[in-house]
Amino acid sequence: MKWRLEEGDGEAIYEIGVEDNGGLKGLTEDEISSSLQTLHRMANKIHASVSITQEKLIESTRNDCHPRKALEVLVKKIPTDRQEIEIRISVLGNVEAGKSSLLGVLTQGELDNGKG
Repeated sequence: MKWRLEEGDGEAIYEIGVEDNGGLKGLTEDEISSSLQTLHRMANKIHASVSITQEKLIESTRNDCHPRKALEVLVKKIPTDRQEIEIRISVLGNVEAGKSSLLGVLTQGELDNGKG
């Protein structure tokens, strides 16, 4: 998990209940719970957060009467006070439309004088 977070610039997506070939196998509620507990334990050790971004119900087959689910889970590194998250924003618009003023307000949290 630590390697995946480093490769993904602080974010990693895990797919639970998905086979290696991409097929949706799904897991039972107990299996999902166990998998999420494992992810949470791993994330806590490296100061990361875990959140479910998507949940999909898998239709039951004749042989299996238990409902199954597949999950997409986002693991995100929690930044320390000294770390900054870099965000790049592209803004398009006419001259004097307020592009720089908007970015200044969004990044600094203060209104500007409208002169950039």
